[in-house]
Amino acid sequence: MHHHAPDSIPSSLSEEQQFIIQALRPHAPFNQMQLPHLHYVVAHCTQHYFTPGSIVLSPEMGQVQHWFLLIEGTICAQRSATPDDQTFYLGSGDSFPLVALQEERATRTHYIAQSACTCVLLPRDAFNHLLQQSEPFRLFMREGSAVLLDKLRKQARLYHWQEQHPDTSLNTPLAHFVQRSPITCTTEQSLADVVGLMHEHNVSSVAITNAAQHLLGIFTLRDLRRVFSQNLAERDQPIGQLMTLDPYHLSPRHTAYDAAMLMIQHNIGHLCVCNNQKLVGVLSERDLFDLQRINLVQLSRALRHAENLQDLRQLRQRIPRLVQAMLANEASAPQVTHLITQLNDHSTLRIIELILADSPSTLPRFCWLSFGSEGRHEQTLLTDQDNGLMFYTPEGMTEDACRELLLPIARRINEALDSCGLTLCTGNIMASNPELCLSAEEWLHKFRHIILQPDPEHLLQGSIFFDLRALWGDQTGFDALLPELLALIADSPQFQRMMASNALRYRLPLQSPLQRLGSFLQAHEPSVDLKAGALSPFVDSVRIFALSNGISEASTLERLHQLGEHGIFTTDDANAFHDAYSYLQLLRLQLHLRQTQQNQPLNNQLPTAELNPLERRMLRESLRQAKHLQDLLRHRYQL
Repeated sequence: MHHHAPDSIPSSLSEEQQFIIQALRPHAPFNQMQLPHLHYVVAHCTQHYFTPGSIVLSPEMGQVQHWFLLIEGTICAQRSATPDDQTFYLGSGDSFPLVALQEERATRTHYIAQSACTCVLLPRDAFNHLLQQSEPFRLFMREGSAVLLDKLRKQARLYHWQEQHPDTSLNTPLAHFVQRSPITCTTEQSLADVVGLMHEHNVSSVAITNAAQHLLGIFTLRDLRRVFSQNLAERDQPIGQLMTLDPYHLSPRHTAYDAAMLMIQHNIGHLCVCNNQKLVGVLSERDLFDLQRINLVQLSRALRHAENLQDLRQLRQRIPRLVQAMLANEASAPQVTHLITQLNDHSTLRIIELILADSPSTLPRFCWLSFGSEGRHEQTLLTDQDNGLMFYTPEGMTEDACRELLLPIARRINEALDSCGLTLCTGNIMASNPELCLSAEEWLHKFRHIILQPDPEHLLQGSIFFDLRALWGDQTGFDALLPELLALIADSPQFQRMMASNALRYRLPLQSPLQRLGSFLQAHEPSVDLKAGALSPFVDSVRIFALSNGISEASTLERLHQLGEHGIFTTDDANAFHDAYSYLQLLRLQLHLRQTQQNQPLNNQLPTAELNPLERRMLRESLRQAKHLQDLLRHRYQL
């Protein structure tokens, strides 16, 4: 039986129908639909042309009779007869009006051709028939942007995949790696027995379990070195006295990425896999990562134990290649930015340790704070430092005397970070700034002043302080500060409203918010600033929603997740915002990676000419979600 190859077009189709098939092919979901369903579309649709300025569809036209797919040109969609805040733009591959069609009513939107446009129109009955018959079509109509995002991730993966296709990716469940039963023993067995087991089975760890195979502890080669170097053990000593108690463990459903992050965070080389408390396997970093491919754990450990600044600088040059390998291994943009932040954290911790080792030992206790993208776990390859220092004033000392001792140390740390590629902050949001080297009480006073006496200009610079976490040192004061902040914000509607107003400032240079978007997608505007023009509207809007609802998390995606859980956003909105933000992060990572590989200075200006039609469409969709998020914020605070 002969099937048409997906790219063959039967000659029985008219010239116009052949043109329509060729026009549909590049766009989702048609690129995944079966040929009979494509032929059904072509047999039932008609092609229409619209001149610039003409009305394509409007509320006055009554109940919607067709589904429109824009093949070429730009259509302006506006809620009122004239462009306003609600205006957005449609481009090649976009379709409309979905909700009105399904609810069998007139549209509430005016669709006006901005340029010469070609549309394909499918009658309502044919559209409904296709929804029932074609799975890709139905899925796309239901989940639009998520389907596109998945396709783009796959594209990105192919683009970054330069070696052979691996058997596994970072999203592979740990069950895949557990190939054999774990080597175990009881707490009573001697050290000599356990070392014998390791030798006999050629393993670097033995898990200690009870009779029910529940995990009690682990003993690794690293423990063996510790025991011998500290003269802690006799050969016949029970292993229960020497093991690491309650080791970190994950379930078989967790992924290789989860394992990598746990190993990196806690600097461990082995991870137990437990199913309902019962041990099913022990994995080493070597089991999980072919070190040639993704040596995440190795690099993070090397950073954490670097001998000096020069070693640290050299190690950090490996990060761009690691990012490329991760994208090739199906890592999502949030996973990659989280990892980059984690590696930057390790670098910062090591720098602090190296500098303190070379400093007077009588310093006041202090805590190193991270703000901004580092506070949110959202750093890319282009990042400056945003940090502060919280100290605890010893009895008999003044705050100013403490500051005098700590500022030179903070300056050395800031300069060392700068020498390792984490550049000095041009806005001076750094621990070496006396205004950000404060006692725990002074920090509370500073935040109280920002919240209770908000000033729009100060707030613009100050919003970065509300994405904060403690990175090193004594966290007592920090842990006490967070609940105080959230309580102050909850009681300060004026502060919330001003923060919301600031989050909406991104529309000001655009006149009508997406007007510029409409033009740059027609390539009149050569580039878009991914940070200021795309990611920041998400970060700032989500921040105020989170803070005003008592959410202490700093990560934008974690804030989104919790806002969805709390019912502040609908599940659909929370998911769409998550997808859009993740996609914009992916674009930014890819841009920085290209710039690094071409030895160009890193910036956030994405040349729109480099985008393919699918990427362009996804960018439009992501910015439309940013606009929707801003609309929710505007409505919430009546701005």
